[in-house]
Amino acid sequence: MKYALYTGCVAKGAGRENLVAAYLACEKLEIELVEMTDAACCGAGVINEDNPMVADIMNARTFSLAEAQGLDIMNICTTCQGVHRKAQRKLDGKPEYLTRVNDELEKDTGRRYKGEVVVKHFYEVLLNDYGLARLKEKVVQPLSGLKLGAFYGCYATRPPEVNDLANPDDPDELEKLIEVLGATPVRYDERLKCCGFPIAMVNKDNSMQLGGNAILSAQQAGDLGLDAPKVLEAPAGKPLSGEELEIRTHEVSSLMRCPVCQGLSVADSPTDSAVAMKEEVRDLLELGYRESARDRVLRLAQLAAASGLDGVVCSALEAADLRRECGPGFCLVTPGIRLAGDAAGDQRRVVTPADALALGCWPEPEVAENVNTDELGDLGLTPEEEDAIVAFLNTLSDG
Repeated sequence: MKYALYTGCVAKGAGRENLVAAYLACEKLEIELVEMTDAACCGAGVINEDNPMVADIMNARTFSLAEAQGLDIMNICTTCQGVHRKAQRKLDGKPEYLTRVNDELEKDTGRRYKGEVVVKHFYEVLLNDYGLARLKEKVVQPLSGLKLGAFYGCYATRPPEVNDLANPDDPDELEKLIEVLGATPVRYDERLKCCGFPIAMVNKDNSMQLGGNAILSAQQAGDLGLDAPKVLEAPAGKPLSGEELEIRTHEVSSLMRCPVCQGLSVADSPTDSAVAMKEEVRDLLELGYRESARDRVLRLAQLAAASGLDGVVCSALEAADLRRECGPGFCLVTPGIRLAGDAAGDQRRVVTPADALALGCWPEPEVAENVNTDELGDLGLTPEEEDAIVAFLNTLSDG
């Protein structure tokens, strides 16, 4: 099984966990993905509203790229899936309009959309192409005892004529996947409603309210264990204003990396995403939300450990605290270690190697006195294999 993977914009920015999870899952399932690195944005929101034909040309180009590869498209974003399917239906159903779009597309790219590609979401690939029975055989750690509330949103369900849901008014495709994975699906009122994304740029308050409504609805329907009112706790500090607010906004934004350009901080990046993130920081500080870097690192690391992760990437400055709070077996990856006088590069919180050692960035050497015999693993090697490894190591030198 092989698909042209359309990542969309969010999976490369604020929702990278979606892309990482898709790659890891497909690797285990032996589904080959060819990332469409030359594909453009699907045009959801601003472009589609301002100039629908431009958005259709962009999507026709994406479709033509997949056709050139002889592959169907797999989406991992329901918004992209909804936009793609709607655009494809429009192009396929209006031959004269398709000709106009293709003529414009061919001027700059030499490409034409032929109407041969099939656009699928990842859940459709799992349900229809891979199959639930086959998927169940691949489950090695069932999610027993876990309750999961699937969120479909509006792009996956509306308009109903452009999606492949058996019953767009009450879909159960994601619930079937949840059950196969061993968890218990929870149905809740807001699962088919808007998440607030389409109006995020014009009415942030209502947009956040819609997203919050979905979380609260799921929590109330399934007792999911979410302390929903504490998703954002009450302000703990004094509200900031004036010059003090601007200075603190810049300081906090400088610690955050822009999800678009990566090389710049949110404070320095000119991208729309960075500007929006900086505004969000300013709004929270203005209300009095404050949390030190140390407290935030500890809280997020404890959350990672509780979620079953083996470690985190952090600054050496918090290494000692994390060793104490998360235990010696929790892995800490600490970039930003520089020799005294060296350029810091893109790292803002740097320490010297000596300081990093003192802060506990590296565990103590495993000498006889501190070898962890309880967790010492048996590699299961035969005597011949052990002898071969020793012989190879004896050939190594520093010369």
